[in-house]
Amino acid sequence: MNHHKINIAHLIGSLGRGGAEQQVVSLINNLDENRFNKHVVVLWDKVDGFKNDLKKNIKYYSVQYRRRTMPLGIFKLIKYFKENEIEIIHSHMYDPNKIATVAGNLANVPCIVTSEHGRNLWKKKRHHFVEKHLIDRFVKLRVAVSKDIKNLRIKNDKLNPNKIITIPNGVSIPDTISNKKKIPRVIGAMGRLDDAKDYFSLIDTMKIVRDAGSDLKLMIAGEGYLKAKLAKYINKLGLNKSVKLVGFQKSDLFLRKIDIFAMSSEREGMPVALLEAMSFGLPVVATNVGGIKEVVENNIDGLLSESKNPKAMAENIIRMVEDGNLRDRLGLAARNKVIKQYSIKIIADLYAKLYFKLYCCDKLLH
Repeated sequence: MNHHKINIAHLIGSLGRGGAEQQVVSLINNLDENRFNKHVVVLWDKVDGFKNDLKKNIKYYSVQYRRRTMPLGIFKLIKYFKENEIEIIHSHMYDPNKIATVAGNLANVPCIVTSEHGRNLWKKKRHHFVEKHLIDRFVKLRVAVSKDIKNLRIKNDKLNPNKIITIPNGVSIPDTISNKKKIPRVIGAMGRLDDAKDYFSLIDTMKIVRDAGSDLKLMIAGEGYLKAKLAKYINKLGLNKSVKLVGFQKSDLFLRKIDIFAMSSEREGMPVALLEAMSFGLPVVATNVGGIKEVVENNIDGLLSESKNPKAMAENIIRMVEDGNLRDRLGLAARNKVIKQYSIKIIADLYAKLYFKLYCCDKLLH
């Protein structure tokens, strides 16, 4: 029996280095190619990023979108959607969501889905207006990657609660995990060097840990606008030999170099880096914020502390270092949780079922 293959396009700003961008690539790579004709559409290209990680059977199109030539960009999108008979658009983040709503409806695409990846506290009245009266009105469904983000969208953007659901991020599960060491030597953190990650507090944490007599080292993997300020702060605290900014790293290689994973964020959506670290069986110390607290249960599969409290995080790190049984128990529990709940294959299957449900409902309506 032949099944109709659904033409689906994921639309995002770019495939630059970020959690949402990585998630788009992982998701579409893992959608069943026997059931979907898969497209990734970006508004603009990025030299460095995840484009080369796309499987060969996925069509890639860059709009080369510019605000000053917005009508041309919209026209190019409409043309692409029509020529490729796109039946579902799945867009990601505010600007692509807005553009997908306009272009998708003008191209008569029957089903538009948006993904909400961040807390987006930067939004002003005009953004909330667009969310409520344009995007929420004309798309089929909104998907938030955490309950925290879902609740914020309902509260701040006044979204229809019946139109937004939660599906978490997913990650690939490594076959082998990091070798367990008797004594941890390296703590690792991974993510953009921006305010949300609060690496200044993590550096303060390391100062407390080192002053307590530990010879632990910290490696922070990532790029971002705070790199120079962080380097200056490391130097100010005299931590040049024990805290290193190592730039962008391939996650699978980086996570095998570290013994404990740390996340000091003051706000988070559903951090892919955290899920990846847990999938490697790494013991985790993190802050009790946003999507982190939806993934990590304190003293069950990680140790949590309040944000901007370096002393509390330092105490958790020291406890982790001194107790090998604790590290092993938390690391194993973390890996098992990701395997059962956050495997990208499980998440891709959830989306596949959602897409078919929306597609079939639309066919019935028409």
